[in-house]
Amino acid sequence: MKKTSIVMYALYFCLVISILLVEFDLKSKLETTPDVIIVESVIKYLKITIFFVMSSIGVLSLISTFKDKW
Repeated sequence: MKKTSIVMYALYFCLVISILLVEFDLKSKLETTPDVIIVESVIKYLKITIFFVMSSIGVLSLISTFKDKW
C-alpha cells in the first residue's frame, strides 16, 4: 500500500467527519417558523445519512484495498 493511498483515505475520512461537524443554522438568519424548524431537521438528518453512506463507502474501499494484504 502506497503512502499516497493512506493520505487519500485520511483526507476522505476528515471530509466525512467535517460534514457531520459543520453547523448549519437557519434560525439566526431567518425568523423561527415551523417551516424553518422542519427544513433544519431535514438538513440535520440528511447530514447524518450522508455521513453514514460516505463512511460505509470509505470503509468498503479501504477493505477492498487491504484485502490483498490480508
